[in-house]
Amino acid sequence: MLIQALVPHGDSVGVGRSSNQHLANLQLKCCIVAFCRHFGLVRVMLFLYNKSYPLTKNHMTAHEKFVYHGKHSRKHINECKMLLPEIQRDRIWQEKGFGSIYEYAAKLAGMSRGQVDDALRIMRRIEDKPELIEVARKKSINAVRPVASIATKHDAADWAEKAAKMSKNTLELHVRETRTSTEKQIHTIEMQLSQQIEDELRTLKGSGEWDTLMRELLKARKKLHEQQKPKKVEKATRYIPKEIEKWVIKTTNGQCSEPGCYKPYYALHHEDNFAEYHEHDPDKIKPVCKQHHELEHQSESIIDKMFRKHLFQPSIL
Repeated sequence: MLIQALVPHGDSVGVGRSSNQHLANLQLKCCIVAFCRHFGLVRVMLFLYNKSYPLTKNHMTAHEKFVYHGKHSRKHINECKMLLPEIQRDRIWQEKGFGSIYEYAAKLAGMSRGQVDDALRIMRRIEDKPELIEVARKKSINAVRPVASIATKHDAADWAEKAAKMSKNTLELHVRETRTSTEKQIHTIEMQLSQQIEDELRTLKGSGEWDTLMRELLKARKKLHEQQKPKKVEKATRYIPKEIEKWVIKTTNGQCSEPGCYKPYYALHHEDNFAEYHEHDPDKIKPVCKQHHELEHQSESIIDKMFRKHLFQPSIL
């Protein structure tokens, strides 16, 4: 129909039409078809809509912004979430004829009740922390979720830097470890042992405590392991010698060396900066999981930044 509207009536092939005019009509039709296929009907409609109803962000109300981002929810759902506190505070949802903020968010942006509650909860916790709000706007509101309940006005900048650079899983791990108490705790574990091993352990324990026996056994294992420790190697490359690599991995039986973490190790981390010392010291190499490996490098980056800041900051005489 679009082709018929643009091509004059009577231009179909017929007796007496010149071949040149027929060729020109075919070329015109081909161009129109190519145009429609390339841009598509949706783009044409969007073009006409923008021409007839132009809106600049400076002149948009909170409602207009919400509707605009709602239409592009896949891309702008984060903006919708950050506008919800204002929508709720000014009861804009009621002004626009909706029964609740949940109905407003669902119909205009496809947001579930859980998403609305979650967004409002996070935004309420960071409303007085502009550093975290900036990260939520640039990255996503989910990026600050792990720190929303732990950050204070005094340390918000530090948490914002971590939230901006760390992955969500690594940040959650860091928050969890920050919250963990350093006090001594007694834990109960279950083990599957043969009858022979159980009898031997109970004999070794005697009238003492299981904790004391376990400490003695671990101390003996560590002493035996230390006797097998290879010497440190100075080397220009980061490639860890096989002998050192095997010894380090055996230290934790292939698990992460961080206390309380029992994930399989992901990398062998040099506690001393290898680029500076060029040394493979088995006592200063530890197996760490992916999240703790990222945390280690994040900490090194922050320390290095602070060192350079204080070292090269001009002094005032």
